[in-house]
Amino acid sequence: MVDEAKDRYDTALESEQSAKAVVATAKAHVIAAEIKVEQAKAEIIVAQADVKVAQAKVEKAQVLRDFATITAPFDGVVTHRGNYPGDFIPSAVNAKRAEPLLIVERTDLRRVIVSVPERDAPFIYVGNTVELEIDALPGKKWSAKVSRIAPFLDPQTGGMRVEIDLPNPTGQVYPGMSGRATIVFGKSKE
Repeated sequence: MVDEAKDRYDTALESEQSAKAVVATAKAHVIAAEIKVEQAKAEIIVAQADVKVAQAKVEKAQVLRDFATITAPFDGVVTHRGNYPGDFIPSAVNAKRAEPLLIVERTDLRRVIVSVPERDAPFIYVGNTVELEIDALPGKKWSAKVSRIAPFLDPQTGGMRVEIDLPNPTGQVYPGMSGRATIVFGKSKE
């Protein structure tokens, strides 16, 4: 009986040690799984950082591409070309030339600049009606409004600069044309 009890005791000890080994193995698996989870989290952070770096590279490439494209902020016509497609254009910082790459002019609206004599300057206001005649287009009159004034007199000419925006939907008025402007004097809008 003692031998049987001893065998049962030895079997129970072996079972206990086996159970402890299984528990230790399970704990090791849990620790290994936790490490894999942390490693996966770190890999996600690295992948997110890689995505951000790739997005920054795409944005940089788009900015560089945009530098290669010249876009006017309005519809117009190229009236002067200082360079041609394929020409090397140096950086503006290092460039020693003053010539513009292109001159684009708006054709649907022309800015007419008039020098108003000193005696008439106090009577000119933004919004005054203006009748325009252009020498190259005889018999034709345009009606427009004063768009801007520079409220000072030019010491060389004694005149005040007045700007008129002339609608030009047909494009028949060209830059540099000369003519006459008759401003209808009025009161201030104040």
